[in-house]
Amino acid sequence: MIDNFITYCKDIVAKHPDLTDEVHDFFDLCMMEIEGGGSQPHEIELAMSDIDDLVTTKLKSARG
Repeated sequence: MIDNFITYCKDIVAKHPDLTDEVHDFFDLCMMEIEGGGSQPHEIELAMSDIDDLVTTKLKSARG
């Protein structure tokens, strides 16, 4: 599951390099939550949802 999440993050960064820092922040937060005892599937789902929202917001603002 983490391997898929890593691939997902790499794909987002490749498509949206301007969001690299934010994607890395969500990734790091997710890993810290998992290390702190959080449910891996739940934390990954939350991070992916937040990253999706970030991309959606970027695309909406680009359309004006």
